[in-house]
Amino acid sequence: MADPVRVAQHLELTLAHVDDSVRVTVNGTEAFTHGLLRVTQPKVAVGLTGKLVPGRNTLVFTATNGPGVAGLTATLTADGRVVREWRLPDDGGKHGVFVDETFEFDYQPSTPAPTKVVVLTCTEVDDAASVRVNDAVVFSTGLLRGNQPKVVADLTAKLAGEDTLVVVAENKLGPGNFVAQLTVDGAVVKKWDVRGSQIKNAPFVNEVVTV
Repeated sequence: MADPVRVAQHLELTLAHVDDSVRVTVNGTEAFTHGLLRVTQPKVAVGLTGKLVPGRNTLVFTATNGPGVAGLTATLTADGRVVREWRLPDDGGKHGVFVDETFEFDYQPSTPAPTKVVVLTCTEVDDAASVRVNDAVVFSTGLLRGNQPKVVADLTAKLAGEDTLVVVAENKLGPGNFVAQLTVDGAVVKKWDVRGSQIKNAPFVNEVVTV
């Protein structure tokens, strides 16, 4: 048998067509069964990760046909990688067990690093402010007076694992103002209270912040 497939987070079976039934065992214990599934019905996806134990695991996939034709369309994936695809059209010559395959998996669970919640709160902006990550603008806002509601931007999803961002404030006419704060998991990591900047048509705030 080939070397076991490594699994860190997800082992999933997706069924699109079953005629007449499938059965999955993991380490000798039944983990999942499904009966007849027509191609006109919604696909069925089942996660099998919870059935695994750390280390070596053995999975057996069995498809069985009763009277009439047999058919199977299914995919087995590990961490998004296709391990095995079955695309067996209806076949009246298959009866009883027509698929009986064994797979070995090396399950080494990995825990994703916790996501830091990064929020920018702008109280006053004159005339524009933006945040860039890897030279891409992930947030921008225009003129914001101090008597208007604050603008609160959750940047967590925009960072996509990055921990460095650039905060820019620009002014076109009159004095430039930028009053804002950046928080990580609720704690303030950076505050700006810039009022009356005379820099025009160029950033008067242009700071790299590591979160």
